[in-house]
Amino acid sequence: MAATPTPFIPLRHLFNRVYTKWSRSEIVEKEKMSSLTSMHVSEEEFLKLTGNREFSKYITLIDYYIRFDELPLRPHSEIIGYMNGF
Repeated sequence: MAATPTPFIPLRHLFNRVYTKWSRSEIVEKEKMSSLTSMHVSEEEFLKLTGNREFSKYITLIDYYIRFDELPLRPHSEIIGYMNGF
């Protein structure tokens, strides 16, 4: 049984809310993340959502479902952490 396509406008609004918090390394509500990652998304829709995003290389489409990877630490965070160790 094929997954039902998700209407693009609600998908885009939800993606934008999740992406904004995720890209700032803020806590994303589990319900919103779960809702987004359980939606069936076409390759075309995925490219529309992620095409011009700064952190798009950390977002993947696996079996037509969006997956967010962890963002790497920013260089200044690593340096401050290193300096606090002394």
